[in-house]
Amino acid sequence: MQFTEDELNQILKLSPPVFLKGVNLSSANMRNAPNLEKANLVGADLNQTDLRNANLQGADLSGAVLTMVVLHRANLRYSNLKNINGYMATFKEADLFKANLQDASLEKANFIEANLEEADLTNARI
Repeated sequence: MQFTEDELNQILKLSPPVFLKGVNLSSANMRNAPNLEKANLVGADLNQTDLRNANLQGADLSGAVLTMVVLHRANLRYSNLKNINGYMATFKEADLFKANLQDASLEKANFIEANLEEADLTNARI
């Protein structure tokens, strides 16, 4: 399922948690999205999505496609990123405190100045 820009803007106005399991949000501009806290984005396609400054605290992104996604300064505290495809993802200055990155594919990902304190990187491929 692909959303129009108007539909996406309406979704971003909803109160959390937002349920977007398996949806296609590739190349969407979700910059500064305030209400993705505890969102269900399991298996979602976020390829090349701009999530700069987004609040994804406690969100479930397990199995999601995050190739070339921009998560610069995003809040990913306590988020589940298990088994994601994060090839060339940008986590620059992102807060990944206690995030679950088990089995994640993170080749060529950018973690410059990211907070990875207590993050679980078990079996992650970096």
